[in-house]
Amino acid sequence: MRHRLIVVAAFVVVAVFVAAGCSTASPTSGVAGTTVAGFEERSTAVGSIEVKARPIQVDGGGASFRVVLDTHAGSLDADMAAAAKLEVGGVSWPAVAWEGAPAGGHHREGTLRFAAAGSALGPVVLTVGGPGDPAVFTWTRA
Repeated sequence: MRHRLIVVAAFVVVAVFVAAGCSTASPTSGVAGTTVAGFEERSTAVGSIEVKARPIQVDGGGASFRVVLDTHAGSLDADMAAAAKLEVGGVSWPAVAWEGAPAGGHHREGTLRFAAAGSALGPVVLTVGGPGDPAVFTWTRA
């Protein structure tokens, strides 16, 4: 009987760890390197600036995007959080933070974070501002 309890307890512990591992590897976990299911990295050139955006999280807890900017002309001086906009399903979600390289230079990389302001359903439109015209990225769930 005691042996059976030990085996059941071990099974439960293993099951909990497996379940926890699966949930942290989910596409919306916000872990670097993951992508929201169906939302691939996008890139565009705006003038002399190459802008890349990859959704990390878009759900009821908020949204975050990995953003990379590169240029060979000028300096990337924009306040990234202040210059960013996000609409999800037609509702504006406020930017709360830029976590990444500070203003200046020819390369900036970081994470833009937004607070949820409604449902996470519908088209996702990220606008990344800066000098000149903004970069606009649109994703729709498959």
